[in-house]
Amino acid sequence: MNENNLLKLLLLLCIICVCEKINAQNIKFGKVSKEDLANKVCESDLNAYAEVLYERGHLEIVFEKNHYVSRLKVFRRIKIYNKNAYHYANVDVPFNKRTSRISGLKACTYNLVNGNVLRTKLRSRDVFIENLIDDRRQKKFALKDIKEGSIIEFQYIITTSLESSLLSWSFQDEIPIRRSDLIVRIPEQFKFKQHLSGYEKVKRSISSTSVSNKFINVYSYEANNVPAFVDESFIDCREDYISKIEFELSFISSPNGGYK
Repeated sequence: MNENNLLKLLLLLCIICVCEKINAQNIKFGKVSKEDLANKVCESDLNAYAEVLYERGHLEIVFEKNHYVSRLKVFRRIKIYNKNAYHYANVDVPFNKRTSRISGLKACTYNLVNGNVLRTKLRSRDVFIENLIDDRRQKKFALKDIKEGSIIEFQYIITTSLESSLLSWSFQDEIPIRRSDLIVRIPEQFKFKQHLSGYEKVKRSISSTSVSNKFINVYSYEANNVPAFVDESFIDCREDYISKIEFELSFISSPNGGYK
């Protein structure tokens, strides 16, 4: 390959990367395309009964009420192809009532009717808390007007006291995932071990920024066209094989140079 062709190839790759990032940035709650609504099958897996069209997590450590907390904002959009996927309209979000809280919940169902997008918003009476064991709870909600071809989406924020670890993020599910993004913002005094597991390719990049004269390390993760996880008979624990990332707190450096 000569030098001119190599430069053209590099330029093309750069353009593709930029376009992918722009497309992800343009995906916002409430903006569903008619093209996705009209699709009858998953292009990457013709047998899939549903597909995650896009999901995004934004995890950050913030100072709140005299202590640090982790705050994860979750956004997920799912395409329902047939009746076997109707259960995805019933969502459970586990949390600990002593150390966590959930806020900012909103969800919606979209259907294509006579060429028009029909929206059915989540009703407050379809949201409730289920008590589990000890301090463990689940926030449960059910989206309505689910049909073959529907798209559902939801978002919420879970705020958790900063203890030994942050919330983990899975890039794989029992249905295909078209794209999964995670952005993690951690103040420089917090040192975490990152545990990335699974077999699917996850792009990683690291940058830094400054907020109020404090440095923030920004970790970005991106997975595209992730196939459905197949739970084979020889697999004892699904979590040992699924593609995911976990953060474990190593230490916190104090202003005087010490460690906690």
